[in-house]
Amino acid sequence: MYRQGGNAPAPSPWVVHGRLHREIPAARVILHCHSAYGTTLASLEETTLLPIDNNTARFWGRVGYNLEFDLNSDSAAEGAHLTQAMGDNTVLACATLADAFEDLYFFEKAAQTQMLAFSSGKPLAVLSDDIAKATAEGWKSYRGMAQRHFNYFKSAL
Repeated sequence: MYRQGGNAPAPSPWVVHGRLHREIPAARVILHCHSAYGTTLASLEETTLLPIDNNTARFWGRVGYNLEFDLNSDSAAEGAHLTQAMGDNTVLACATLADAFEDLYFFEKAAQTQMLAFSSGKPLAVLSDDIAKATAEGWKSYRGMAQRHFNYFKSAL
């Protein structure tokens, strides 16, 4: 149950984020937002981020999909449901704020790429699973750059 009172968090983040943090302890930072392209992609019947370029492929095998969305996000059941949907997927649930921000930034760019490709009305050139997996693996060596990227973004504000 969530706390109540003047300084208590709202019920939704308490039951959702609290549950995610309890059950996925490696996720020290969990970002939740409703970015324009990510939300647009999530609004489609088929919400999967497809590996159609280098950036979209960086997320291959790392995204959990909640396809049984429950508007009642302040229930303990929804917190459990989201935790199960997330599983071992690590996008936006990271060890550091810099890593989570980096995922958020590039995920939004990937969703933008896919939505713009959809808007052409032409079939998408989806990479094979083997190439998408190899591309995603190749991105792992760049994970150490997240803090430098984050510092740059902060300095530009």
